[in-house]
Amino acid sequence: MERNKHSKTNTIKFPDAVDRNDKFSQWKFVTKKDLKKAFKEKYASDEAPSDATFLVYDQNFSRSSNYVDKWVANGVEWKYYNNSERAFTPDNNAYTYYVGNGSVKPNYYMAQYAGYTTANVRNVGNNAKANGTITQKVTTIKKGWYKVSCNGFYNRGNGSHMVSKLFAKVDGTTATVSNVSTVLNRFQREFDYSKRDLLRVYDDDDLATDKGGKGNKTNESPYVKAGKEFEEGKYNNTILVKVPHDGDALNIGIEIEGSSNERDWTCWDNVQLQYCGNNDIVLDEGQTSDNYINLQVDPISAGTLILKRTMKPGVWCSLMLPVNLTVGQVKTAFGENVKLSWHPKQHSTVKTRIEFKSVDLSDDDALAIKANELYLIKSDKEPTGIEHEDPYEKQLKDGSWISVPAPYYVINNVSLTQEPSQLPNYNAGIIREASTPSTTIDEKLQFCGSLINQTSKVVPAYSYALGTNDGKWHFTQHDLPVKGFRCWIATGSQALAKTLRFFIDGVEEDTATAIDGVVNEEGNEVSGTVYDLNGKVVRTNATSLEGLPKGIYIVNHRKYVVK
Repeated sequence: MERNKHSKTNTIKFPDAVDRNDKFSQWKFVTKKDLKKAFKEKYASDEAPSDATFLVYDQNFSRSSNYVDKWVANGVEWKYYNNSERAFTPDNNAYTYYVGNGSVKPNYYMAQYAGYTTANVRNVGNNAKANGTITQKVTTIKKGWYKVSCNGFYNRGNGSHMVSKLFAKVDGTTATVSNVSTVLNRFQREFDYSKRDLLRVYDDDDLATDKGGKGNKTNESPYVKAGKEFEEGKYNNTILVKVPHDGDALNIGIEIEGSSNERDWTCWDNVQLQYCGNNDIVLDEGQTSDNYINLQVDPISAGTLILKRTMKPGVWCSLMLPVNLTVGQVKTAFGENVKLSWHPKQHSTVKTRIEFKSVDLSDDDALAIKANELYLIKSDKEPTGIEHEDPYEKQLKDGSWISVPAPYYVINNVSLTQEPSQLPNYNAGIIREASTPSTTIDEKLQFCGSLINQTSKVVPAYSYALGTNDGKWHFTQHDLPVKGFRCWIATGSQALAKTLRFFIDGVEEDTATAIDGVVNEEGNEVSGTVYDLNGKVVRTNATSLEGLPKGIYIVNHRKYVVK
């Protein structure tokens, strides 16, 4: 098998030559019964979850699959096309649920794009049948934590309030951790489509002659275009659900609500199910002692982390955790479009400037968060549960119980390997990094973080901390308490505290209204990092905008037009 770009599916790579005595070149037929038996005997590893996708029928919505009806539609309608190919009907707005790539026949178009069949719910002018669920009931094998994921997005037409979600719900329980959902990613408009595009039948006239078709050019369906985005690894959605008993039925699927525009469209593919074991770890911002952390330390086994750290999606928060997290784990918990920054330091010449550096989140296997270090995070996802729902409870090694109130973040396969007290810079729940020179009276700045809820006033006056609601830096006039997993910067000077400015990759993050009006820069001369309107870095250490495509760019909070 060979990795297929960033896709969750692999491609078969055949060798140039085969030795029939080579065991790696011999075929072996494995039944689902064999897989279930092996799954029972092999526990989820500590490094990664065990694949349980074989329990899901037609998980990638294959062409003409005999098992597509394992996905049960409720509220939306579908029908096979009037032929024998088991193809769904795309060209009738009475049928809003569609699986396919736009073709209904075994032609060259179907063959060319056979790998890009997707599942879809389209409004196409039929509001009455545009909302509902597509669900498959999966019989699990072992109790414990399961990770459910898919590629998928939703797009609203004008005036619509549609929301589409990935969900996982266990039969027979109302527990928060066993009934979870997350809103799918919003479509980023990598391509355009119309109601007509969604309702067309695509055939060989839509495929260029150089690809085996009859057309002058190739016209790809929106379903194919979406499949290609998924192949690039885009639009990942993930939830973790707890199955309380061996053999429990787990209902997984997609739910669409509020669709009212003909261009409303939800598209998904590549459903995966993974088993994460039955171990758990809890970290609670409200705990006033680190003893509960020490009682969970295990240098060998990993567990599913229940993290209680209050955050507001889209708002910068400080974060310090006693565990490492990979990029994939960070995205699972905080959303596919989460932003993360670290390594605060003073500018080498401008002492009032504190700089953070963005963490590269392109490789899911790379380390994103290092234990016991200061980070800034902007979550893109709501946590599991809502306030006042049933708390998550865990019994510790000493027999005591800890109760974590909802909502909280759930992260798979996390290891807690060290007691914080073993760190040389740790004292009474607080980690203090080495002081750095500054323009304060004592010539020092200190970056600090607490792993527990400090009810006494440990944050000194003239420190800087991020506001919970607005994500802005605030300097403290008085000593203050602080909850767990939060950080601050101690300055020791009222004068300096009022002049500090904070930058991420050279862009000031202090005020939300810091972008000035549009500037038509004749010479395109600038100084600093250049961003597009989506916040993506397009040029660093820039002195000019020359050579950039036409558009609007942001440099030092000013908009520049390149014509």
